[in-house]
Amino acid sequence: MPIAAMIFLSLLSASLQAATCSLAATPVAFGNYNAMLALPSDSSGTLTVTCQSGLLELVSYSIALSPGNSGNAAARQLQAGAQQLAYNLYTDILRSNYWGSGAQALPSSLLITSLLTPFVANHTVYGRIPAGQTGAATGSYSDVIQATITF
Repeated sequence: MPIAAMIFLSLLSASLQAATCSLAATPVAFGNYNAMLALPSDSSGTLTVTCQSGLLELVSYSIALSPGNSGNAAARQLQAGAQQLAYNLYTDILRSNYWGSGAQALPSSLLITSLLTPFVANHTVYGRIPAGQTGAATGSYSDVIQATITF
């Protein structure tokens, strides 16, 4: 078989491989909550999508976030023992669109990936604890959120 044909077949088989994608996260860390603050507490984290495939491929993906402790992505709660503190995670810096699953997942994004260099996309997760939660004790609260990428 001529060398050019072998290279073509090799490249063709590489381009037929399905994309593989992974998701990594840096947490949204608010620090200790202070009930006396008059303004909301804002923070952010990052979700990093890395995809690689055959020669050149257009990959569509979306990212969903679980509801966490509360079981309701529209009304998430941080916990410290029996204490609860309302907060939420958003797709936008204005914190107007909460980030959940289904219709509240990060809308589909497109990326182009190749065999030689993986494609990397960073998505900011915007967090907010509303002010005025005077019934909550000052301290350290937490929640566990699962991020899922569908591609």
